[in-house]
Amino acid sequence: MKQYKVQETPGSVSVSIRKKKNKVSLIFMLVWLIAWIFGGLLMSIIFPSTSENNSLFFQVWMTGWAIATIVVSLLFIKRAFGCEILEFGNGYMIQSMKAILVYKKRIYHLNEIKKIRARTDQVLYLYHMKNSYHGTEGGFQSCIEMEHKGKLVRIAKSLSKDEVHEIMELLLKRRFLSESQVQAV
Repeated sequence: MKQYKVQETPGSVSVSIRKKKNKVSLIFMLVWLIAWIFGGLLMSIIFPSTSENNSLFFQVWMTGWAIATIVVSLLFIKRAFGCEILEFGNGYMIQSMKAILVYKKRIYHLNEIKKIRARTDQVLYLYHMKNSYHGTEGGFQSCIEMEHKGKLVRIAKSLSKDEVHEIMELLLKRRFLSESQVQAV
């Protein structure tokens, strides 16, 4: 099953890339979040009734609890429902990271993209375990790598090597990229 879906219109191409999910990490985060919320709610019921002099401590603790709850909830949503969207058209590539709402967007002018290529790196075992939701495949991670305004940019990190090549061939065929921009497809 492909990790991506392509939508083509006469002047543009949109590639939606599903993030690979580390199920163990997601289950752990969900269980931790439920226990954390239960503990915080229990603390908010028990603590104020037992102690009247520690209201500042309680307010600081509950603020930290609320911040941690929001951060872990957002991280869970990003990992469980996140996807990367690459839109090509009108001389631009727009990279959007989306998990329910778009939370990160970068715009690249296609004429300023140089040395675009498929890249596959062997990663260390511990790195593979820690980052398996990024799409490491048997100890290898594939992505599209390019230079934009002198900076190295990596996109489409959840795809296999074959899928990266398929997308690059589509972009060449539709002429969003030129042969001079692409290295060894």
